[in-house]
Amino acid sequence: MALVVGVVLMVGLSGPGGPSGRPSHPASTPGNGAVSQQTASAPTGVPGTLVSAVGELGPGAVWAMNGRTVFSSSNSGQSWRIITPPALADQSVAGRINSVIGFGSDDLWLGAMDVIGAVPNAQLEHSLNGSVRGTEMFYSTDAGVRWESSFLPGCVQSCGENPEVTFINAEDGFAALSAASSSGMSYLFSTTDGGATWTLVSTPQMAGLSVVFTNTQDGWAVNAESAVGGESSGSLYETTKGGVTWSRAPGLPAQRQYYLPVLVGEDALVFSPTPSPVVFVSNDQGSTWSGVPVPVRGSASLSEPELWFSAPTPTAWFLSWRSSLVETTDAGRHWTNINEKAAFPDDPGPGRPKPVVWGLDFTSPTAGLAIAGVRPCKAPGGCASEALIATSNAGRTWRYLNP
Repeated sequence: MALVVGVVLMVGLSGPGGPSGRPSHPASTPGNGAVSQQTASAPTGVPGTLVSAVGELGPGAVWAMNGRTVFSSSNSGQSWRIITPPALADQSVAGRINSVIGFGSDDLWLGAMDVIGAVPNAQLEHSLNGSVRGTEMFYSTDAGVRWESSFLPGCVQSCGENPEVTFINAEDGFAALSAASSSGMSYLFSTTDGGATWTLVSTPQMAGLSVVFTNTQDGWAVNAESAVGGESSGSLYETTKGGVTWSRAPGLPAQRQYYLPVLVGEDALVFSPTPSPVVFVSNDQGSTWSGVPVPVRGSASLSEPELWFSAPTPTAWFLSWRSSLVETTDAGRHWTNINEKAAFPDDPGPGRPKPVVWGLDFTSPTAGLAIAGVRPCKAPGGCASEALIATSNAGRTWRYLNP
């Protein structure tokens, strides 16, 4: 399988970008899997806007989302502007938008479900139970200044939910819908005109389908059997026929669960959270894999669900869980355990939930984004600690970024 496009995934999404260079810190003790200790400092400032999701659109370009607004930044979060599609105004975007994708500086896509008004009033007699809600795909060619929308044929209301989009270039992309019933069937669509029109490719027998493609023929899929970790995980499949047919990805232990691959140039990295955290690496287009254990303990065990993996380069990897962060700059030979207790205390106060770090997304070996907050957040208006934070020194210090 040819890997021709470098794409880095996260909670959402990431890719190459941000400051280059390697983090500066004392060398770890020599030896495979050796771990050194570093201490992080607390973020400074006061968050101005609650944040529920974050990701990267391209070099230096990032997006963030709260309850009703989608933001973007072209300068790594220093300044922000609102890019919410007008059709989603006054709707809960956090509960509707499942993925945001950018290609270059101008082309953006997002998939939304349960969109009010997706079914015109004139067509209500043909809608499901008379509802005006449905799945709608949005696309912009001017960095979110103007948006247009399209629909997945036959799947406005009846095919499923959680639409995910992935694009190879400004024209060719795919969209996946998870079945709304217990049938375990999902729907995969493709586009060759930037999302203006879509064609049904296949209906894989996978529940909770998530996909990533490296070109119009080669891609991977996860059937999202569970939500262990910061992303959905499950069995890993591959296609070499544009998603028409799928088969189990070869060379990986069948009993493990996997996130979607992180693709960096010709290298593929697959994070497996269970039964213990392991990074599988392929340097031959996914034909063979080698496993690299992550030296974590305690709160990174299976009892703690918030595992987030980010790999901005083939050798720089980051893993966060709860209020801890480990990193390697040499593909797992040595690790640094960054002590985040100063930034995210274990005891925030009587009656307050323990804060966690989630949505981890490093865009280079030094620059990264994350969300500091309480998850799941049960407060009706959001949790005050759900703040977007950033680091420029591989997690040693963090600062607030306020959309």
